[in-house]
Amino acid sequence: MKNRLTLLCLALLGLTGGPSARAQYTTKEAFPGLSFPVPVEMVGPDDQTNRVFVASQSGTIRVVNPGLANASAKVFLDLTGRLLYGGERGLLGLAFHPDYARNGYFYLNYNRKGPNDETQTVISRWKASAPDPDAADPNSEVILLTFDHPDQNHKGGKIAFGNDGYLYIASGDGGGGGDPLNNAQNRTLLLGKILRIDVNQAANGLSYAIPPGNPYAGNTQGFRPEIYAYGLRNPWKMSVDRETGNVWAGDVGQEAREEIDLIQKGGNYGWRLMEGKACYNPVSCDPAGLVLPVWDYAQDNGRSITGGFVYRGKNLPGLRGKYIYGDFISGHVWALTYVPGGVSTNEFLFNFGWASLASFGEDANRELYLLNFSTGKIGQLVDPTTPVVQSFSPRGGTAGTTVVITGANFSAVPAQNAVRFGEATATVTAATTTSLTVVVPAGLGAGPALVTAAVSNRTSGSDNTFAVTLPGQTIQFAALPGRTFGEAPFVLRATASSSLPVSLALVAGPATLSGDTVKLTGAGTVAVRASQAGNANYQPAPDVTQSFTVNKAAQTISFPAIADKLVTDAPFALSASASSNLPVTLAVEGGPARLGEGAGSTPLLTPTGAGPVTVRASQAGNANYLAAPDVAQTFRVQSVTGTEEPTTAGFRAYPNPTRETFTVRLTGWAPHPNASLALYNAMGQKVTGQTVSLRGTTTQAVVSVNGFARGFYLLRVTAGNRMMQQKVGVE
Repeated sequence: MKNRLTLLCLALLGLTGGPSARAQYTTKEAFPGLSFPVPVEMVGPDDQTNRVFVASQSGTIRVVNPGLANASAKVFLDLTGRLLYGGERGLLGLAFHPDYARNGYFYLNYNRKGPNDETQTVISRWKASAPDPDAADPNSEVILLTFDHPDQNHKGGKIAFGNDGYLYIASGDGGGGGDPLNNAQNRTLLLGKILRIDVNQAANGLSYAIPPGNPYAGNTQGFRPEIYAYGLRNPWKMSVDRETGNVWAGDVGQEAREEIDLIQKGGNYGWRLMEGKACYNPVSCDPAGLVLPVWDYAQDNGRSITGGFVYRGKNLPGLRGKYIYGDFISGHVWALTYVPGGVSTNEFLFNFGWASLASFGEDANRELYLLNFSTGKIGQLVDPTTPVVQSFSPRGGTAGTTVVITGANFSAVPAQNAVRFGEATATVTAATTTSLTVVVPAGLGAGPALVTAAVSNRTSGSDNTFAVTLPGQTIQFAALPGRTFGEAPFVLRATASSSLPVSLALVAGPATLSGDTVKLTGAGTVAVRASQAGNANYQPAPDVTQSFTVNKAAQTISFPAIADKLVTDAPFALSASASSNLPVTLAVEGGPARLGEGAGSTPLLTPTGAGPVTVRASQAGNANYLAAPDVAQTFRVQSVTGTEEPTTAGFRAYPNPTRETFTVRLTGWAPHPNASLALYNAMGQKVTGQTVSLRGTTTQAVVSVNGFARGFYLLRVTAGNRMMQQKVGVE
């Protein structure tokens, strides 16, 4: 900033106008009804409150909450009692600690009177009041650094935290035309420098620490270790690009050139050898080893540069990445497109007003503001021709949802508006200059989608997001019919309205499920769940669960007929089985017989007398099988006749008992070609037999028992349906 004498001279001489402005950029009053005396700083801390703090050169800091209706400017801190104010002196710098939301620390750069009436620069730390976040604790000051700063001008004054967490401090050369003491080149002084200190630590008796990467950290030449760069005249406003970390400074010229510098560690920016890219003292200089400005301009376009910011907001996409700066005297505002190693270009935007542009401000959203030194007003940088998305309804929905967007600067021709939800382009179905009706495009993932509108390549900035929800889907999984245990495996069918594959899972019941194939393992109730988890285009479907009943299986018993037995027959095995393979229970239902067990639990039936015997086979079923129908078998146990001829004539065995043979005499039998004679032992086993032909009234046959064991045997004669038997003894 030039001193007041310079301003008076310029007012008398006049200043040539700048080039034609680009009509699309201007300012609008940021805080209607509010003004701030001699504003020099506006800062928005990253504390999620959207508040901004405005510092006045005269010593007050005011806080404004733009989100409140009828926002007021509340005094946050008043330094007027300890400040040296006048000329270019006063409160010049304000910075908030990167962790301000937690620790409440903020930092000031101001001037005060020293013990010998000299002007001093003070860098100090303060703390916000715990009870009231809109007020500072007036007793919290901790002075970090002071140094003498002669004369009333060239104070610099800007402070800012770099992306490295260190505090950067801009300091002017101390004043006096042409830097008569060559302070800017004197590295034992802090004048005409960019300083860097670590405010998070204290070391070597200081209230701060020297970052180890500072170019003169630990030097033995007497150079100040706080120096990061030197050779500057009056760096009026410095800023940090939050995206790249680059440190920018606007350095006010002497009488010919204004310059913009990219600050490098250890860089010498040339003053007083050079002014901008031109030699100054001496007029023929050697620029070797100097860092030249990335841009400079002659003083016919302005005589006091006001450094600005690289624009990183959202509302002005056409300026994103450009360095926005201006001139305090002429009021011109430009946008510099910096091309490292290439050709940078400078674009005139508009004129802010003569002798007005004291500073640029930045809020937490990286939108830019211009501070009017003359009126105390603050204007926000805007583009009145760029579409503005203010709101829309509904605020969320699926693809295909119709949304009405309210805003400004739209085209009344639908096709001339390009509306995007995230990276997808919506269909505009109706349009006015303040309203657009659009259809949400397909292909959006669930979540917030930034809504922007563009007309003639001018795209709105917006923090408005549409909550994209994915379309729903349903599962078709029909009710399942009942089944019977023992059925073959079967396949289930379930589909989704989205055509995405459906997964089946067994919830409960006697079955196994492999893929979509069910295998029954018992009777009971089986439940199967069908699900579809969704994907990038569909929400998960509501699960569908179907249950079905598995009925018990029927079974039958196989129980063969039992041949008639003799009362003298040995116990014999019975065999019965069920189609289910379950064990069959046998019981004597009636008659002269006894049921027991043989080897291996085999059922054995022992005749106990003559007469009919009925044995019943049953299977009661279980959890998976119904009871089987009982099966009963009846047979006859016959008695054995004595050794005499039976009462029925026609059958006799003699001698009886015998030793080797006996004769069987049959009398009165009907002719039969194959009558059977069989001899059974006491175990019911046939031990010998023969066939005889009955031709006459009497037939005889000899039966050999030679070698037979002693005991009684049963002789049985059978001819057709006639059977007779007699006990025979063998001695």
